[in-house]
Amino acid sequence: MKNKTSQNPSRSIPPASPLANQVAFNSLFSSITKISGTVLSIIALGIVNRALGTEGVGKYNTILTLFYMLTAFGDLGLNAITAREISKAKSIKEEKTIISTVIGLRFITSTLLVLAALLMYFLLNYDENIRKGILIISLGTYFALTYQVLTGIFQKRLTAYKVSIAEFFGRIVNLSWIIVCWKYNLSLLWVLQGMMLSWFTIFVIVLSLSRRVIKFNFKIDLDKSKKLLKLSLPIGLSTVITFLYFRADTLVLSWLKDMHAVGIHSAAYKIVENLTYFPAMFMGLILPLLSKYIYREKVKFKKIANRAFDAISIVSMGILFGILALASEIIAIIAGNEFTSSILPLKLLSVAILGIFFGQYFNMVLIAANQQRKLLKIFIIAAVFNLTSNFIFIPHYSYLATATISSLTEILVALLGSILLYKNTKYLPSFKAFFKSLLAGLIMFFELMILSKFLPPADSKLIFLAFTGFKILTGGLTYLIIVYALKAFNKKDFESILPKRLKKL
Repeated sequence: MKNKTSQNPSRSIPPASPLANQVAFNSLFSSITKISGTVLSIIALGIVNRALGTEGVGKYNTILTLFYMLTAFGDLGLNAITAREISKAKSIKEEKTIISTVIGLRFITSTLLVLAALLMYFLLNYDENIRKGILIISLGTYFALTYQVLTGIFQKRLTAYKVSIAEFFGRIVNLSWIIVCWKYNLSLLWVLQGMMLSWFTIFVIVLSLSRRVIKFNFKIDLDKSKKLLKLSLPIGLSTVITFLYFRADTLVLSWLKDMHAVGIHSAAYKIVENLTYFPAMFMGLILPLLSKYIYREKVKFKKIANRAFDAISIVSMGILFGILALASEIIAIIAGNEFTSSILPLKLLSVAILGIFFGQYFNMVLIAANQQRKLLKIFIIAAVFNLTSNFIFIPHYSYLATATISSLTEILVALLGSILLYKNTKYLPSFKAFFKSLLAGLIMFFELMILSKFLPPADSKLIFLAFTGFKILTGGLTYLIIVYALKAFNKKDFESILPKRLKKL
């Protein structure tokens, strides 16, 4: 007797539901806009470097780091808790109450952060431009922190791509403003206005779109605020600790050295920082599958987790050895000739790519295993190691110490994450693709080194760009061919770790 499914093949694959298609579209569109936004950020970074020079870039990034410190303390974990609480809300009225209360909380915290910036203006031992800059940019907390809590409205309705569009337009505004500042040779404080305009643009778009869904208001409800803060503060603490190990080294460098050193470090660090989105984006797509199968179907979970680890290995190794081989070209293109001292820090920081990519992998699998609270211990260890090491070594080795310690910290986070994962789930990924990618990366590295020796010196910027493009294409193609020849990865493996509806979109 013939199987009915074989008689009608179309029945073997159910038609895509509107919900499944919505999830796929949301994931794909958000990824595209965020990748495009990253490209715009790198272009903006190149212009800022040329417009401000090493010392100006040092001041610019010191101000931004102080701003990120304020927002880390002001976050209070409200973004995650708001998204969770409104997802659980049983009615529009309840959802409206939660959002209105959080908006009131955000106004209060933003006001406190502006007052903190005013206090910093009088107490910090920075020059006048830095102190004015943090005071001015602190006003951006009203826009940046508020639009972030509103994203939960779109996450609940599977329309988070709308926030991605708003952020993309914000980056366009920032880039446009920076180009104007560069053209008219405007000062540091004018360049900073680009970030303000960016946050304001995103805020206006997100506010407008969210109020089409829910007509929330500004509300100060002390009882509801206390309940929300009780839930959110542990997450807020994690945000502060993450800031300490991820960004505080810039502040330590600015205290112990000068703005020139901060500028040299920042030019290299920002390049690496702009690449950190990719593992988060990729693992974000995989997380639902990992969460679904980790305790239900171990075999399926291991297959998906292993394939994801393979993909992380291939991408991170390619980037690592690409940066090591082409660091001087990357700095020349993105930062300019004034930042040649950033070449060695960039090479040192390239090792952080491995830590960031694999750290994101292990952290996401731990979250899938519902072990996210234990991640806080890792972040505390990383923060203590990072700050202690920077205070010890920066006086002697300046930005080289900062770059080295940043890489070691990220590697430490990844290693501790793997240990914690094995301890709680008895799972560790297969390292076959890791070592195959390592071999492919080494071959690509030596090929690029040989090309650099034999290619004639570039007589113009256009020829230099052409040579660099040729090396990137040649090296990338070689790497992919070797990875494929070693059977580290294939198309079927990649498709197996993507949500089915995303593959069919």
